[in-house]
Amino acid sequence: MQPTCLPFSTPKSTLRRRHVVFGILGGGVGFAGSWAALNEKSPSRRTILVLGVGGEGNRRVEDMASRGMDGVSFAGIHTSREGYEARRIPRSLLIDGRGNANRSFKARRLADSNAGGIKSLIEGFDIVGIVSAMADGDGPGIAPVVGRVASRAGVYAIAAVTLPEPWQTDQQFRLANFHVQTLSMQVNQLVAVDQVRLFDEDGFENPTMKQFFAHGNALLTDALLSALQAAPTSSRRDLLRPIGFTSKTHALEDAEDFERRYWDKVRGRPQSGAGA
Repeated sequence: MQPTCLPFSTPKSTLRRRHVVFGILGGGVGFAGSWAALNEKSPSRRTILVLGVGGEGNRRVEDMASRGMDGVSFAGIHTSREGYEARRIPRSLLIDGRGNANRSFKARRLADSNAGGIKSLIEGFDIVGIVSAMADGDGPGIAPVVGRVASRAGVYAIAAVTLPEPWQTDQQFRLANFHVQTLSMQVNQLVAVDQVRLFDEDGFENPTMKQFFAHGNALLTDALLSALQAAPTSSRRDLLRPIGFTSKTHALEDAEDFERRYWDKVRGRPQSGAGA
């Protein structure tokens, strides 16, 4: 089942008609409940890691961790030393330390070169939930690599992501949609929260930034929880593979090419292959 992704040309006005949470691979969505219910469906207790990647992904995971979810471990991956040193989750990985100026393809290369560290971070868990934003930045670059490493390590991967905020550009929405499609090829399940729709909900027309983040994170947490509840038990996970499993390398190469063309267009530069 392919994720519910929009064409690259889709304007933000069209996104306002979408559901808040959409696109799940590998099974239906269960009902949200307590985190303890995750382990009631399997004879053996499943080990779960929720992993934040990029600035927004780490902030959202830190917010989830602050609620003290029973039976769930938390971790983060950072490219900025400043963000790493300010982290509130001890189990974290720093790659590079200099940040990447919102260039996902640079973060992807760093993640590739630190695949061993990522594997050590997620090894020993049955399920990893990858939390990230899907516009530009480190998250969209690192998340697909985490998914690929997880699949090779036999860890069931679920991605829970947010689409751009309403004030971001159409170009960023198109780029985010491409990142969602790329990530969907590296994980077993994917859920996404359309943040544009948050402003369409009754009683939520003029939220503060703090309210906007809190409401979006509550939806993302529920979406991730539902996906975790729908995840197969250990006896069935070996029968499932991410969509596009045999073409993962090409998918990441295509993503880098698309992003380079995006940034060339933003800067007004000729695209690769164009005349001098």
